[in-house]
Amino acid sequence: MQAGEEARPDAQDAAASAAVDSLVAARGAVVQAAQVATAAWGVLRAELRLAQASGSRVVVLGLVMLVLAASAWLAILATIAAGIYELTGSVFIGMGVVALANVLALVWIARVVKACARDLGLPQTRAVLRELANREP
Repeated sequence: MQAGEEARPDAQDAAASAAVDSLVAARGAVVQAAQVATAAWGVLRAELRLAQASGSRVVVLGLVMLVLAASAWLAILATIAAGIYELTGSVFIGMGVVALANVLALVWIARVVKACARDLGLPQTRAVLRELANREP
């Protein structure tokens, strides 16, 4: 019996030692996971700061680009009007042709925008949904 009694405490010690080793390993894994999460959070915060700065820069550059594009457009129109004036000798014909070209461009743009707005209304999807709603069970 003494041999059996001695085997039990050794088995219990081995099981307790294995449980402690498992707990130590689990604790280490949790600590490492926390370190990874902290590092990932730091990277995310840094990237968000960078994205905010870049976003602000894009907005400012977009506004500058808009001003430059408008200036270039006006210069092109003035050049066209001056060329027509040189050909015809009339300032009013030069200005009228440029104004007429702008009005025609605006009409074209309005038609394209109207077509896009019609597409954005999802007419096919709305028709299908209307059909499904009117279908009898």
